[in-house]
Amino acid sequence: MTRTLAERMCVICRGRRNKSGLIRFVFAEGTLPLEDARQILPGRGYYVCAQGACKEKWLRKAARFSRRAGKRG
Repeated sequence: MTRTLAERMCVICRGRRNKSGLIRFVFAEGTLPLEDARQILPGRGYYVCAQGACKEKWLRKAARFSRRAGKRG
């Protein structure tokens, strides 16, 4: 029996990768995103490639994502 790996998509480049190759961010209420290294925090998770370009772009756009996440309820 083969085991499948969890796959997620980067919100910046839209590339699909194994979960272990991505960084997960979650939004605490009313704050900028928090890096969820253990991938256990509650809430909507956003996955970003661990490579520098995607992570840098994410950090620049984090405020916009924070506003969107705040409107969800």
